[in-house]
Amino acid sequence: MAYLLISLFADLLMHYFFYGEDSYSIVKKTAEFRRAFVEKNSDFNLTELEGEKITYEKYWNSVNSLPFLGDKRLIIIKNIFQNPNKEIRAEISKTLEKILKENVVLFVDTVMPDKRESLFKKMPKEKTAFYFGPLYGAKLSAWIDQKIAGLGEIKITPVAKSKLILYVGGDLWRLENEISKLYFLAVSLDKKEIDDNLVENNVEADLEIKAFALNDALVRQDTKTALTSMENLLKNGEEELRLFNLIVYQFRTMIILSDLTGEPSSKIASETKLNPFVVSKTLPLFRRFDLNKIYTGYRNLGKLDIEIKTGRIEPKMALFRAVVDFCRR
Repeated sequence: MAYLLISLFADLLMHYFFYGEDSYSIVKKTAEFRRAFVEKNSDFNLTELEGEKITYEKYWNSVNSLPFLGDKRLIIIKNIFQNPNKEIRAEISKTLEKILKENVVLFVDTVMPDKRESLFKKMPKEKTAFYFGPLYGAKLSAWIDQKIAGLGEIKITPVAKSKLILYVGGDLWRLENEISKLYFLAVSLDKKEIDDNLVENNVEADLEIKAFALNDALVRQDTKTALTSMENLLKNGEEELRLFNLIVYQFRTMIILSDLTGEPSSKIASETKLNPFVVSKTLPLFRRFDLNKIYTGYRNLGKLDIEIKTGRIEPKMALFRAVVDFCRR
């Protein structure tokens, strides 16, 4: 990124492209890019467009307007790959080379574009294209350390950091908020570090994480533990339908991952586009147990889903049926 800001003023390159699943980093780097441009030029020559709604005429007029009292204009186009009109992207791909040389265009997309599209193939490469993928493992751990160090002297223990990652996953937006909360709680309690008790008592684990105990019990066909886990989740305010849908999702994820056994979890996450934390938690489940039972359970969940949607069964009863029926097999 340091090179990026230098090249913006030195090489005056025409096109830039930020994309990927990590919306947090994309938003932050886009703001940094914008700020650096405005400091060098002025906000008179800054235009930001919502790519999801843009028309080709709006795009063309924007990228071919001369700077006002300056040498360069910056046009930021957000989420062009989320525009439902593919013809607009096709037209843009034909005209990228025709943009006025006085204009710098930054394309920003917070989803992973279809690499087969002509516009993606025409997008900048190498020095002016930046992919922001989800953080996990050592990179996520380092990111948390950096965020905490930026707040002050207090550190986080390794156990607390592991628990924080387990509870929140790789959602950097939420992690930033949780880190700030934990830091100032530690300060108010005159603690020298954020420990695991502070995390456990003040950070709400995602339902997906909390439900893994239930899913693990199901796969092991442990009826008592599965029912207890389910009851605890419901008593703590989880919605029956949401919990049922999550169980369906977790079973579907196990089936998707079954074709990639033996591969590193990082590679599996990249190929399937699944959350790396979901992959790391799900892999041990079906590696230990009979995959045929998982297929059978998934089919039965599908039948129960139809019964819920047609009003033949209440979601809570469907949950009980799913647990009891699966554990009985």
